Amino acid sequence: MSLRLAELGHAVVASVEIIAQVNTLRAEGRDRGVELRVEKPVVTDEGDRAKALDWGVDVPLNNAGISDGVRPSTCRPRSSAVSSRSMSSGRSS
Repeated sequence: MSLRLAELGHAVVASVEIIAQVNTLRAEGRDRGVELRVEKPVVTDEGDRAKALDWGVDVPLNNAGISDGVRPSTCRPRSSAVSSRSMSSGRSS
């Protein structure tokens, strides 16, 4: 998801669970021609949480509970408003 958001032009700070993922994700970003910052914070560490406050993140997105089957197209900003009726029926206007 972080790579797709970067491809869409968003500034991305991607956090990973294990250190080996840092280089892998950076390499994938280079291969796709996108730039993203990759960090490996420990959320239970007060120092890491303090550092994260300096990242300048506007919108944190924790996708730890999202399966690999999520379609990146669902991350695109909507170009028009969606009515409450269309949202409840699962259709966009």
